[in-house]
Amino acid sequence: MPQLLFMIAFAFAAAFGRADEPVECAALPEPRVDEQTGVRWYRDIAYTEGEEAHPTKHRLDLLLPAEDKWREGRPMLIWIHGGGWTIGDKDDALGLYTRYCRILAENGVGTANISYRLSPDVKHPAHIEDVAAATAWLVERAGKIGFDKRHLFVSGHSAGGHLAALLATDHRWLEKQGLPRDTIAGAIPSSGVFDLESLVSQGRRWQRAFSVEDAPAASPVTHVDAEDPPFVLVIEGNGLFMQAQTRRLAEALKATGAEPEVVTLAGVNHITMLADLLDRNGAHATASLKLIDRVVRGPEAGNGPQEKPRMDTGQASGKSDDSGP
Repeated sequence: MPQLLFMIAFAFAAAFGRADEPVECAALPEPRVDEQTGVRWYRDIAYTEGEEAHPTKHRLDLLLPAEDKWREGRPMLIWIHGGGWTIGDKDDALGLYTRYCRILAENGVGTANISYRLSPDVKHPAHIEDVAAATAWLVERAGKIGFDKRHLFVSGHSAGGHLAALLATDHRWLEKQGLPRDTIAGAIPSSGVFDLESLVSQGRRWQRAFSVEDAPAASPVTHVDAEDPPFVLVIEGNGLFMQAQTRRLAEALKATGAEPEVVTLAGVNHITMLADLLDRNGAHATASLKLIDRVVRGPEAGNGPQEKPRMDTGQASGKSDDSGP
């Protein structure tokens, strides 16, 4: 186990992009098809084109269920990698993100594993603009891809958790892409930073990605309102700073009358919690599938209403039951 956790930490810190030529936006490449599960993997699709397109970062992978194995509602989930807005890629060194997306696809959920431009080459709002552009690319091709655009969800870890929450709460970025504010049906941010205002003024670490002036607008807590989609917040049990950030977003959501669920992974920190992505019965997969089913079927069906937020760090296992996805 220690060796696995070291490898995860290395992969997170040393994630890299691919140098292949991107696929044109209008086309889907031939997929790799898993013979056992039927999951279709479409790699390195460019979601932005033209002179402004980044040669490696404006790309996504699609991992889709076999045509006869879509989950009810034919849902799609966007996965956004972490790395402090300065490192990382959809193609992390150990393939953790692809493996996680494959787990969801095997459970009937289409997934889009996306990359985006990084700081210090760019600053906010470039990261969220890229996420919104990838979202628009997906919505425009929902019929061709085969998912129901009413059931589009977003998730991500660390910086990706921040961007997932910002996409779901600050609707300006969707609207700039010509999309309605209710494009995102639900959000599952994992260990993200949601209130940047006091942090960015503290030093260069934060200012590589955000200006002091932009920090309030870049904070999801600034934009929370009663029309936001349902949230499930995943957080590590060992990490007071990230727990406090999650608590702030949960409280902001509760103030609007929402009941976000908070799932705590005991005994792990911000990096080692990534091992949960490899667990078919892990907190990330279970929370995502339950939220998807709840939204698609309605609160009276399937897994019932959301639990109230809990911050029992160090105690909860991160799994709601033993059944798994």
